[in-house]
Amino acid sequence: MSPEKELQITGYLQELKPLLETYFQLPLSGFENFQFLLYRDGDFYKRHADKNDRAGTPDYIKARRVSVVIFLDAESEAYTGGTLVIWTGTEPFRVEGDTGMVVAFRSELLHEVEPIRSGERHSIVSWYF
Repeated sequence: MSPEKELQITGYLQELKPLLETYFQLPLSGFENFQFLLYRDGDFYKRHADKNDRAGTPDYIKARRVSVVIFLDAESEAYTGGTLVIWTGTEPFRVEGDTGMVVAFRSELLHEVEPIRSGERHSIVSWYF
């Protein structure tokens, strides 16, 4: 990735911070470096939380407050499957990706990415603390 593109994405995440603070009513002091994720046929991410306070957990994971996923392509066009599923209680909330869509949720919520059935799913993820 070019340095210009990296700066553009970092700038976008900085612009997003005050909106997330208002929406979640949480003070946020920064965010982790973003990561690109690529899912191919059969790839998935099992149900997990991005934050936990168990003994031995690294401090940066304990500090996470808001998780962000930026979809780089549309589920209906580039891939099938790969739905982001977030549990806000006992019922799952299913998010079908669309190009440019940003999804933010509290980092302690359980979530997963269902298996890709065809194509490739590209996204950017980061975590605010």
